[in-house]
Amino acid sequence: GYRGIAAFEIFINGKLMLSKGHIANNKDDEIITSANGYFYADFTTPYNYITVRASNHNGRISNDSDVDIYIGSDKMQHEINERESVSDTICVILSIFYFTFFFIYFNLFLCDRKAKINKYFSQFCFVIFFVFFKSAIDNDIENYTLYSFFSTVDLAIIAPLFYTFIRFLHQLVFGKLKKYLRWVLVPTIISPIALYFGIQYVNVCFLIIGGIGLSFVIIFSVINGIRVVYIGLKRKIEGS
Repeated sequence: GYRGIAAFEIFINGKLMLSKGHIANNKDDEIITSANGYFYADFTTPYNYITVRASNHNGRISNDSDVDIYIGSDKMQHEINERESVSDTICVILSIFYFTFFFIYFNLFLCDRKAKINKYFSQFCFVIFFVFFKSAIDNDIENYTLYSFFSTVDLAIIAPLFYTFIRFLHQLVFGKLKKYLRWVLVPTIISPIALYFGIQYVNVCFLIIGGIGLSFVIIFSVINGIRVVYIGLKRKIEGS
């Protein structure tokens, strides 16, 4: 089997078994892919040589230019494929589930603009839908640019996920958004942008800013969320 984010070729005993993308000595001529799969090979001699040629001039983070090769039986490969298939199916079902909730509650908000709680809950459901949808298609993305974008989104989506949930809780319990949530919106916007530039251009300064902003949003959301739910339960507010 193989997993790789690069342009690479795999040879067994000098025979080309697999080729992905186009290997080059420079970034302009190179075509890299995100590949995940397996191929069959017969070993007919006591000693066999596996040779891998790879290039990735676009690799911007430490694990972004790896090529992994593993050898196993048909049974092992079948078990791996089965696990991945089950995992992808679950992610697809959950993404459809949350998209349905997003669609229903967003339409309820359009029908009654005063019921803002429907808007915030629909936004929260949409973010969760995106998380599961991304997980479902992860192994099937071969376009490097698209894969790199989605890899960055993995980090960038965390802040909006926490923030949309906190907004929903505040609307549910207090009937409106507290003004201090505006201060949380700033790191919610800055951290994904900073992380994107930090990862894309290996900029430590941006990574630190993004990491601090992300940590603040998570810590604030957890503590504030527990507080708001406690208040909702104490006041016996429906939905708490």
